[in-house]
Amino acid sequence: MKKLKVVGVATGLAAILAVGSPLAASAGLVYHSYDLTIYKLGGWDYSANQNKVTSSKAGDLRVDFVGNGYSIGASMLRGAMTQEGTKRYNLSAGTWTTLPNGISAGYDVNLKVWGNPIWPVNIQTTGIWRSN
Repeated sequence: MKKLKVVGVATGLAAILAVGSPLAASAGLVYHSYDLTIYKLGGWDYSANQNKVTSSKAGDLRVDFVGNGYSIGASMLRGAMTQEGTKRYNLSAGTWTTLPNGISAGYDVNLKVWGNPIWPVNIQTTGIWRSN
């Protein structure tokens, strides 16, 4: 009977790893999509959390779409604005960039995106990112 339990547990674990788990979904080594609204007149928005895996390693960002053909700014942010990485500017659709930061492993981080203070409308932006 013990042999069957061990095999069953191993099979279940293998299935979870193959399909993915909520824990793996928030890991910073995996690219996650974002779909955010930047509010008019200098607004900003934040992605869902990712867990920082490697201290001070730059994250990666691909901007797929920015409404009205505008360019956005982006950075990686820890917690309630307690630590922010290097800000990147003039990111338009089709842009790949890194997100340098000094954030330690183990912290939850977000992607922060912002627009120009003179934009008269809300802007949608989509893409993928990972915190590493």
